[in-house]
Amino acid sequence: MSNKVVSFKLIGEFAAFRDPSVTSNQTVSHIPSKMAVIGVLGAMLGVPRSDKLVDRYSTQYLELLAKVKIGIEVVARSEKTVFYTNHRSFKEAKTKPVKSELLVRPQYIIYVASEDQALIDELFSRVSRREFVFPPYLGHAYCPAMVSDAKLYEASAATGMFKTATVVLDENSVNGDSSVDPTLLGGSSVILDDLLYHFMNDGRLSARALRHWVPIASKFLVEFTTKPKFVTVLKLDDGSIVCVY
Repeated sequence: MSNKVVSFKLIGEFAAFRDPSVTSNQTVSHIPSKMAVIGVLGAMLGVPRSDKLVDRYSTQYLELLAKVKIGIEVVARSEKTVFYTNHRSFKEAKTKPVKSELLVRPQYIIYVASEDQALIDELFSRVSRREFVFPPYLGHAYCPAMVSDAKLYEASAATGMFKTATVVLDENSVNGDSSVDPTLLGGSSVILDDLLYHFMNDGRLSARALRHWVPIASKFLVEFTTKPKFVTVLKLDDGSIVCVY
């Protein structure tokens, strides 16, 4: 992995990070999934999501997913708002009310690490100049994203217990266990969010529903009880510790 990490602020008036399999009573998560962040990166870099009607993701999109690790820091607590819409039935003359949630004024810092140094350099350049191929969104086209404050860090591997403000992926949560041993600090606020985590496995797209430990505008102490497969802990040259996955 490259010894450089790019970070940038990602904010908006609203966000709609939803489970795509749910069509009614649509709830939103407090953070974007890794695949949602890959969508933001792909838009900025000009990587098409799909180039065929039969394929959900293009080859370039899956390559981006495979070679990028992302970290998420929640800068401020966001409230959720609810609205209702009436969906008309195609089978009979009636409408069905659908409940939807939106996250209000989400604020994140996104960290991006990769072994592809050229990708890191291009991403830093594009965010610094705010010149994107496609406009980024926060989960839906009616939730435009604002991207700013590009930073480039030198990074090194961190081991043992660490203090972080970034989301920590719990890889063993699929079995009802946990690979994360957290310790809350005074004033810490942590939310548990179960999200789909997409990854490439022998060249094929796979996904698991995994628990994400989400500190809200705070830090907590973390130690892994088993060696993680997807997660890398990095120490940046400003002294901060980020968890990327």
